[in-house]
Amino acid sequence: DLGQPISISWDWRLDDPFTVSSNNDRINFFGDSSASSTSTSSSNAWIIGVAPTHMGHSNFYFYDRTNGSFNAANSVNTGIALTQGVTYSFDITVNPAASTYDATISNGSTSFTSTDLAFRNASSNTQYLHFGQKTTSTTTQRAFSLDTIEVTGSTPAAPGYHGIWYNIGQSNPPYGPKYAGGLATYPQQSASIAAYSEMHDKTFFVYGGTDGNSNQLKNMIGVYDHATGLVSKPEVLRHVGGQDIHQSATINVDDQGYIWVFAHSHGTIGTGNVYRSDNPGDITSFSEISLPSSLFNGDLAYGNSLYRSGDGFVELHNIYSDGRAVHVATTPDGTNWDQTNTTETRLIDMGGHYALARTDGNKIAIMANYHPGGNLNNRTNLYYLESLDWGKTWQRIDGSAVTSPITSTSDSSLVFNYWAQDDLVYLKNMDFDAAGNPVLFYLTATDEDNNGHLAGPHGSGDGRRTLHTARWTGSAWEIRDAFTTDHNYDHGELWIDDNGNWHILGAFIDGVQAWATGGELGRWISTDQGLTWQLVHQLTDSDQFNSTYPRLVDNADDDFFALWADGDAVSQSESHLYFTNADGTKVWRLPTEFDADWAAPELVREIPEPGTFVMLGFALCLGSRRAPAHLA
Repeated sequence: DLGQPISISWDWRLDDPFTVSSNNDRINFFGDSSASSTSTSSSNAWIIGVAPTHMGHSNFYFYDRTNGSFNAANSVNTGIALTQGVTYSFDITVNPAASTYDATISNGSTSFTSTDLAFRNASSNTQYLHFGQKTTSTTTQRAFSLDTIEVTGSTPAAPGYHGIWYNIGQSNPPYGPKYAGGLATYPQQSASIAAYSEMHDKTFFVYGGTDGNSNQLKNMIGVYDHATGLVSKPEVLRHVGGQDIHQSATINVDDQGYIWVFAHSHGTIGTGNVYRSDNPGDITSFSEISLPSSLFNGDLAYGNSLYRSGDGFVELHNIYSDGRAVHVATTPDGTNWDQTNTTETRLIDMGGHYALARTDGNKIAIMANYHPGGNLNNRTNLYYLESLDWGKTWQRIDGSAVTSPITSTSDSSLVFNYWAQDDLVYLKNMDFDAAGNPVLFYLTATDEDNNGHLAGPHGSGDGRRTLHTARWTGSAWEIRDAFTTDHNYDHGELWIDDNGNWHILGAFIDGVQAWATGGELGRWISTDQGLTWQLVHQLTDSDQFNSTYPRLVDNADDDFFALWADGDAVSQSESHLYFTNADGTKVWRLPTEFDADWAAPELVREIPEPGTFVMLGFALCLGSRRAPAHLA
């Protein structure tokens, strides 16, 4: 558990002469949040080594200064010299929560200890240990021996379901930061986070969690057993550290019952990792699958992992080192990725994008916006593309073929030009009607004052945001307003049932913290293709927290239909996770403590189905709760 103190020890010996001709001649041991073949850098946590030109001596040093330069002023001279053929023993105790470490070095006869040393990068962690060196010449051969590496610490703790609390962006007092709260199921650009497996009669789901003690991010996985109505104790799949929930994960179950998890980076922060369960239907043991650098460049941001039996995986994601361009990668089995035409994996490249993908049979559909000037706060416009051959080729809605990448903002994949009217666009999700035509669900916010990305009211109107649907009729896009909400990051998802009714489950009812992320969850229905909407019922009613980011389960069974979290929308708080059934009449909270491997979720709300009336008594009401402005 990288949120708790860890002891690390190793033995090391230099087996070749150490000749110093420039500052590039060094010995390096360090911890970092990601794997790196480079020398020391400002991203490191703890650092130990020998760097004669920088430190002014040939002794081992312990680095000691947050955000400091790499020099003698920011290091501790151990007084123990580097000598060829001598075995050195190192023992360090790392305290990630405090960003400090204690270190001891011994050459067999003399030892040196220093305590409370500072990480070079306070936000880094020791997820990866590095033992290496740097040489002036690439032809220099310098052998070393490494032995008896031991890492001792607490087992990653996951006593129950605790969501991560996260905030980001400029604050706009008194409305708080750009967005914040219990964001265990964020971001919506990464999908899916939950999937029902008929083979196992279980729903498998991933989320951004913590151990309930420290607000340190872990990619967690859990299981709901439909046969018993019980939920498993969650497992830690990847310890991320920090709070950046952009380093989220998605989940798929293949036709053999194996579970696949795609764990994301946040651009160049962190790493992208893919894991497959060692056994079908079992979340207790996973193995990592290597990704080809030619396709991912170490960058797996905002991933959408799509799977179809017989065709394999399609992975849609952003690559930040390519200006947040949207890329597509395919593999028939999760391990052998198609690298035959890597230059064509860049699908959209207009200057930065967000995109999300959904499937309908053999169709993959993408909705996207773009960032003018590369500024993500200016996200705008709405685009649509689709593939009818599982990601091999792409076309626009009119059937015209796409030559990758699309670089023109006026490309005919444009659904509507919102930039022309100073509107920002926030993607929610999409579904398909009986004819296979897409229906896009998204939000717009006015940017008249160039602050539309911030929390709080903006523009000349009432300052609220508008939710829209865009339906392809077969010949044109039909765009309709749905209703309004009070925050750009209020999220909800749309689906269309077998009878053609449209449904929305979303945090669009003003909660206890108005003009902040999330609110109360409601369920709306439209029987006229989005022309009018009726609130069927309200699923949550909290006097303390806002609910955030309800996410639909892929191939959902009725008992476990959608998953979300709650939390304080302004300041750090605890966060719980919840799920609901298909008709939204019951809400369960996932347990935060386990005495066994399986436990019963807590039923926290039960709503009579529409048309069901229950006489519970009569009371005189002397006060009332404020109705949401868009429902009053």
